Amino acid sequence: DRTVTDRAAAGRLELLVADGRLAREGDTVRPPGARHEGRSPALAAAMDRLVAALSVAGPPALSQAARATSCPPDGIRALERSNRIVRVGDDLAWDARTYRELSDRAIAMAATAPLTPAAYRDATGTSRKYVMAILEDLDRRAILRRTPAGHVPGPRAATAIAATAEPVPEPVR
Repeated sequence: DRTVTDRAAAGRLELLVADGRLAREGDTVRPPGARHEGRSPALAAAMDRLVAALSVAGPPALSQAARATSCPPDGIRALERSNRIVRVGDDLAWDARTYRELSDRAIAMAATAPLTPAAYRDATGTSRKYVMAILEDLDRRAILRRTPAGHVPGPRAATAIAATAEPVPEPVR
């Protein structure tokens, strides 16, 4: 069974990290003391520009923002891995802080009354395109649950609220 094998491998990696035989940095595991080759200053700057471009409630298409900021696909992947951007579709993403603020607002509004897309759109000042993408993402992750009256807190809402106390990661260079 692949799931059992994956869990066993993950458990073994955790033991090796705990024993100091491997070092973990985000999603990367390497021998302890192995030198991490940092990103070039040009790539780091492009990644920072992309994060800034995605830090609005109604961000441009990810592909458009990447072109405008000269951020290559490996920079986008690195931003996703380091949780600096949140991708909710093939061509839609927000910087992590903005997405957290938008999702926190949705959760708070849904906690007081069923949240309709129109009410959320008005509260965020964005269009239906962005509102529906966020609400669908929160529904998919069971943070919200769609009902005929609107979106209400889902089974994982409390976990999501607790997670907002965690700081947003700073740029990795």
